This record gives sequence, C-alpha cells and structure tokens, in this order.
Amino acid sequence: MSQNTFWWNGSMELLPGLGILIVGSMMAIGTTLYLARWNPFMRLPVFVGNPEDYPFGPYVGRAMGFMFLLMGGAVLYMPINIWGVFLMVLAAIPALMLSRDHNRRLDGDFGPEVA
Repeated sequence: MSQNTFWWNGSMELLPGLGILIVGSMMAIGTTLYLARWNPFMRLPVFVGNPEDYPFGPYVGRAMGFMFLLMGGAVLYMPINIWGVFLMVLAAIPALMLSRDHNRRLDGDFGPEVA
C-alpha cells in the first residue's frame, strides 16, 4: 500500500466527518440565535432546559444540530479515535457561549466598561 493510497483512504472518512461536525455546529448556533431573538428578555438555559416561550422550530433545529454533532463524532472516531470526541465537544462550544453571552447581557455584566 503506497503513501498516497493511505492518505486517500484516511480522508474518505475524515472530510465527511468534519463536514457533518460543521453542519451540526452551524445548526446549533443558528437555533441558539433564533431563540435569543425570540426571547430577548428571558434567560436561555445553557445546558439543560427550555425557556418559557419555546417555539417548535428551534426545538427541532437544536435536536438535529446536536444529532449531527454526535454523528460527526461517530464518523470521526475511526480515522482519529478519541480526537473525534474532542472535536465534537469543541464544535458545541460556540452555541453554548452564545447562550451564556445572551444571559450575561440580560444580567448587565457583559464585560468591562470601555471609557
């Protein structure tokens, strides 16, 4: 087996896995932004739970986004082992940070004052 064959076979699982992770991360980010706009004066739960006013669209989008994250981690497990799980967690962080920033904005402590 030549070196070129090895890289070709390795990328056959690596590139779709990364693509699935990116799609899942973008879906999670999009639904988090949609929820923040839908509930501008209510806190969003960061990990578990729903806000009081929770339409069905973001519920499905959020579930599909995190399903894509899990599927991307599963696809990446074969070519890069445990690093696929690390990338799955890393891809979920932006959506969690958007919820945290929305809640900090409501609390009024979004960062240091700029003079």
